[in-house]
Amino acid sequence: PTFNISGWIDSYTGEQHLHAPMQEWVDTTVNRIMALKPKRILEIGCGTGLLLYRIAPQCERYVAIDFSATALALINQQVNALGLDNVSLINSAADDLSVLKSLIDGQETFDVVIINSVIQYFPSADYLVNVIASAVKHLSPAGQLFIGDVRHLALKNLFDTSIEFAKAPADLSVELLQKRINSHRDKESELLVAPDFFTHLKQEIPAIKNIDIQLKRGHYRTEMSAYRYDVILCLDNDNTFINDSDFAIQSPPNNLLELKAMISDVSEPMVFRDLVNARLLRDQLIQNTLMSEKPAHIVDGVKQLVDQGQQCGKGFQYANSFQPEDIYQLVEDIYPSASDINITLTWAKSGDPVCFDVYLSPKNQQHNLSLSVVANDKKSDKPDDKKSDKKSDKKNNKQSSREGLAAFCNQPIQATDNFDLIDSLKARLAKCLPDFMRPNEFVVLPSMPLTPNGKIDRNALPKPEKRKRITEDEFIAPESDIEKTIAIVFQEMLNLEKIGSKDDFFSLGANSLLIAQANNRLSQRLDKKVSLVAMYRYPTVAALAGFLSGNTDKQQSTDAGVARAEQRKSAASSRRRRKSIRL
Repeated sequence: PTFNISGWIDSYTGEQHLHAPMQEWVDTTVNRIMALKPKRILEIGCGTGLLLYRIAPQCERYVAIDFSATALALINQQVNALGLDNVSLINSAADDLSVLKSLIDGQETFDVVIINSVIQYFPSADYLVNVIASAVKHLSPAGQLFIGDVRHLALKNLFDTSIEFAKAPADLSVELLQKRINSHRDKESELLVAPDFFTHLKQEIPAIKNIDIQLKRGHYRTEMSAYRYDVILCLDNDNTFINDSDFAIQSPPNNLLELKAMISDVSEPMVFRDLVNARLLRDQLIQNTLMSEKPAHIVDGVKQLVDQGQQCGKGFQYANSFQPEDIYQLVEDIYPSASDINITLTWAKSGDPVCFDVYLSPKNQQHNLSLSVVANDKKSDKPDDKKSDKKSDKKNNKQSSREGLAAFCNQPIQATDNFDLIDSLKARLAKCLPDFMRPNEFVVLPSMPLTPNGKIDRNALPKPEKRKRITEDEFIAPESDIEKTIAIVFQEMLNLEKIGSKDDFFSLGANSLLIAQANNRLSQRLDKKVSLVAMYRYPTVAALAGFLSGNTDKQQSTDAGVARAEQRKSAASSRRRRKSIRL
């Protein structure tokens, strides 16, 4: 129960992430947070409690917020069982922390706020800024805000290429693969953020004094370790920081052995620039090979070239790549005491997204790698006697700052428009075509792929992709008309092949934005207003159907839904153990 990774779906396979890589991801994230020496923690978006269960026992106070009442109910059971009296759970959205005032001491502050693997589900850059600004207000004067698992904007095309290449059949042409990659790119529904967003955030939120951006730790190569990063925003202004310009640039090492000799004595700050990130090496090679191959060539040929390690493309050197975790481990082996040295592995200052820089300095100095790139902080030397003009300028500057920050993020697509279009098409077709002639699946594209003759290229049309249902609960098919309607809506929203009447929406991957969209869609399908609160309170097909149909028996049984789910899991586990004993 304390390691619940349901809903954590691998983009490459469409199935749940493997246990070992996820365990490492949790452990390295926890270690990075514990290095901040937290005593009082606020976690925004605690999910299934992966961090809470491991950090809360080591803290004085742990307040966890999540939009899912079901997730919080499960956590509450475990918190009580573990005797974690220092934990408080609050049901709220990420951008509404006002509830803290009424549920805890309004004057209470935290030395660490955690927002881990959450911001990719935010609808916009502006929403992200609002959440960060609100979180900062709840930090102590020397507090720190940990933002984990941030998707890197500059790596989006490389990631899309990596995903589609992994899924492509061997006989698919390079031309058709490129069209699939472009389609994947155009359907991005998550928020991606460039590191420069955070280095410029100080202009919008002056309380932030230092920004530390770090590559993910871990030996396993996953989409999290390769394409995401962590950010620590610090408010403390008392420490003496060293800037990027204070680090002496070293010649790049050819291998770990050379690097070991070069860092055996770090008496002054030093930096190694543009080390090739081995986590991204194969994907970069794939992308460069696709760019150089003829459109008619097939994926199998590209795979052979990549497997052979041939250099394709121009301007990229594949020799001397480094695994980031190997460098972390090397430094820890040389300097076993955590008090000896600072180490930061961050994205390359040169802007090459597949490279990184390594900063090392004695422990008595604290890194500040953001001030050298933060835009002008200087005040104008020209006096201004008009207070009204000053206010106007301040307002305009703030607006300009927000717009500038938005430039460092993508704008996630909202699926609602596509759903409305599909609903309209279905309604229109229902009037003029019999059931057997109506399409079962609809795929919305920005444009139709065409052949050189200007006709629709049928081979380039993407196939509807459905994720597999991943849950420990037995599949029970929806029965009533209202259950089937609810199930179809969430199948479409979550892109799943099927949903059982007892499946929890949030365990299958729903988030607050998707629930709001599903609420609008379900209200249209049922031709009546569906309470958004009810969708949080009754997060299964059967429970929600029972509530909407006024079935009091179902409503009462729903109140014990969480307990029944736990009993089913326990029974299934017992059956597996008995089976293994018989074997």
